[in-house]
Amino acid sequence: MIINYPTKHTILSSPVTFRKGAIRILQTWYKANKKHTYNQNKQLLHNLAKFYKTSISVFNTPTKNGDCYIPKQKMICLSGDSLITALHEFAHHLYGPSETTACRWSIWLFKKAFPESYNKLTFKRHMLVRKQFYAKKTHSCQYDDTPTTTG
Repeated sequence: MIINYPTKHTILSSPVTFRKGAIRILQTWYKANKKHTYNQNKQLLHNLAKFYKTSISVFNTPTKNGDCYIPKQKMICLSGDSLITALHEFAHHLYGPSETTACRWSIWLFKKAFPESYNKLTFKRHMLVRKQFYAKKTHSCQYDDTPTTTG
């Protein structure tokens, strides 16, 4: 199966609107979980599922880059602690298989909730990565979308 990932331009072409309160859930979750892990991301996804009046199962997969959404089981599999990846897979749960929709929803939600952190990231194809890691051009690019705090 060939997956057509969206371009940066397509992702950012127009803002995404969210259900009132979604951004606040993300910001409140972050204040309680400064150093997020798989378990905290799982908690966030369950909070979002409750907010969106749906149910999901979230599992940790040991396979690197094994992040996915399995629709028949309503199951999100996460292989790391990336917040944007967790939001991306949750978007698949809400809106279906479209990579464009999932990328736009997850990136815009992160951007609106954490604008300062968003500004510290850069696009690598359809993904956001820390600028310093992308600049190194390593073959093993690390992702860090941890929101930064102000003040």
